[in-house]
Amino acid sequence: MFNFCRMFRGNHKKSLLVGLNYEGTDCELGGCENDVLNIKSMLILDFGYKNGDIKVLMDKDIKIYNQKTTECKKENTIIRELKYMFKGCKAGDSFYFHYSGHGTSVPDNDGDEEDGMDEAIVLVIENKDYIIRDDDINEVLMSLPKGVSVVLVFDCCMSGTICDLQYQYDSNTKTTHLVNDKVIKANVVMLSGCKDSQTSSDVYLPLRDDYFGALTTAFTEIVRLDKDISWEFLVEMLRNLLLERGHSQIPQLSSSNGETFNKIMT
Repeated sequence: MFNFCRMFRGNHKKSLLVGLNYEGTDCELGGCENDVLNIKSMLILDFGYKNGDIKVLMDKDIKIYNQKTTECKKENTIIRELKYMFKGCKAGDSFYFHYSGHGTSVPDNDGDEEDGMDEAIVLVIENKDYIIRDDDINEVLMSLPKGVSVVLVFDCCMSGTICDLQYQYDSNTKTTHLVNDKVIKANVVMLSGCKDSQTSSDVYLPLRDDYFGALTTAFTEIVRLDKDISWEFLVEMLRNLLLERGHSQIPQLSSSNGETFNKIMT
């Protein structure tokens, strides 16, 4: 059985959490760094991660990377850290990646997108070269061996197919669709905050007097409350909870394995 908790509690587990507020720019966000701190707390308190299992990247870390190198920027930030996290991985290992920040769409550069657009995450607002395309993420995931488990959560705009995984879950019809032929041997599940055509919202929480990502907030609430649900039920609960809270964004679920979606979390 494809086990949700095993993906957090594997023999050898690591996590990379990226939260970017883009402080001081015209596109500054309020809740992304808070999001990754929330996720870090959940991993430690609820899933037995140790502090050393988790790498956190925020605005200051991206700036330091960019100042240190003149090479390809995407290779020396998130992609570099993903490759480092996965280095030497083997069957039974589990990994969790969380991104909270800006997402965007850019013209497809290799002809693999039906709509002619690649989805991407944004590292630096001021420079359009500082993005990571869905193709870049997919390439890293394709290098992983069978039996490795990976969860990726993207709380950002235009993120519905951000990893270009083979199978997409339709929460309206409760059916699974084969959307491309990019075979990945590892067990990979991707949860996104919205469709490719939508935006993902921040939310202000009065009790904490601060901003947080709407998806990340709902995700941590549900997972901490009840881990014994399937992936498809999780995304439906997220969709309903966000709608109840006044958000139009529709979370998306995709996987490298078409049989993943109805599996129980524990």
